[in-house]
Amino acid sequence: MAGSWCANPPFAPSPGPPLIHCSAGVGRTGTYIVVDVLIKAMREWGAQPGSTKPLVRAMGSTNLEEDPVAALVKHLRTQRVLMVQTPEQFGYIYECLVEAARGVGNA
Repeated sequence: MAGSWCANPPFAPSPGPPLIHCSAGVGRTGTYIVVDVLIKAMREWGAQPGSTKPLVRAMGSTNLEEDPVAALVKHLRTQRVLMVQTPEQFGYIYECLVEAARGVGNA
């Protein structure tokens, strides 16, 4: 379901940030932001199978028991309420992270 779009979004790299939006700018946009931030963190800090330490560390947290997806969504919601709205959107985020972790050595 997640497809390779998760790890490699279908747009050409540009010098500026990508413009991502949906109707309210929170559900699908928030989902994209979370995926983008956490995949970049995985690449920057390194990913090890079964370990969320690099992601939690990238979030600036020392609590290794903390779910990095939930932590980032909670943080984003301090900036914009309702970021990532549905269980399906949360599921998609996890699918993307699994796919990215599988290919992290090839990224």
